[in-house]
Amino acid sequence: MLAKQELKKEISFKVSADTYTKYKRYCDEQRVIPAADLRRYIAEKAAASNGIFDGRVSFLALNMHMKNTDTYNVSYEGDEDHRIDEIAGYVTNEAPDVACLSEFMPTEKGKRLAAHLEHSGYKIYYPVKKLDYDDCKRYWCVTILAIKKDSGLKFDQIFSADEMFPRFRYVAGVLSKGDSSNGIMIAGVHVPCVDDDTNEFQVSRKVNSLVFLKGLKDTYSHKEVLYFGDFNETFNGGDIFGGMVDVTQEKATWDEYGIDKFIATPNLALRCTCSLVDDSPRIRNLTDHCAIKMVKM
Repeated sequence: MLAKQELKKEISFKVSADTYTKYKRYCDEQRVIPAADLRRYIAEKAAASNGIFDGRVSFLALNMHMKNTDTYNVSYEGDEDHRIDEIAGYVTNEAPDVACLSEFMPTEKGKRLAAHLEHSGYKIYYPVKKLDYDDCKRYWCVTILAIKKDSGLKFDQIFSADEMFPRFRYVAGVLSKGDSSNGIMIAGVHVPCVDDDTNEFQVSRKVNSLVFLKGLKDTYSHKEVLYFGDFNETFNGGDIFGGMVDVTQEKATWDEYGIDKFIATPNLALRCTCSLVDDSPRIRNLTDHCAIKMVKM
């Protein structure tokens, strides 16, 4: 009789139909899965539980730092239009299926970047249904998602009228291929920073942002969830979002724990085939952040 531990091994040789029938019968009696079927079973279970991607889907996040570079950490040599063109070129050369781009400024610079991405085959999703550039100029910065038009992905964006909703900081919705009922909830994230712990506005803005993300995860508890982007010194080693997994694998940008991250629910995290941190945008002084990349199945 076969030992139970042998059932965990992949069968790498051919056996007769009669032998395999007996083996299957033994497995049925022992209520275990035949080793030859394990890999297929796991793949089918993963597809049934997450049910979204019929193949690889790549993600990228980058804080573009479109703010005034004279007063911050970017020492780019050249005019600002050229820097924006280089950032757009970096994103399109990397060619992710989904890109979260934070610190997008609703100015002529923003229009220039958006036009470049759209010309390269991306559709831009803004945090509000209609982004009024003139109205939004008073805001510090905006987060956008860029999704490849030919990727086969469908994005059902959600909006909120809740006063606590940090509407210019996040772009959220259900990402799927085909039936959106089988999709995952994603949010491109830019958690506000707190420069001064005594500044009540900064503190409440950040608290409200995290409340929103926690609430979004709870609301869509029937789906897998992915948050990615700039979290701004949020973690400090703690479990902020209740069991979600950091799949970034490397520290990205600044503090001890990194601030640029991919955070996923556990089952979705298992489907991450690779992730990495790319220092090149910071080395080239295009921005003061690393880019982060991930591929999921």
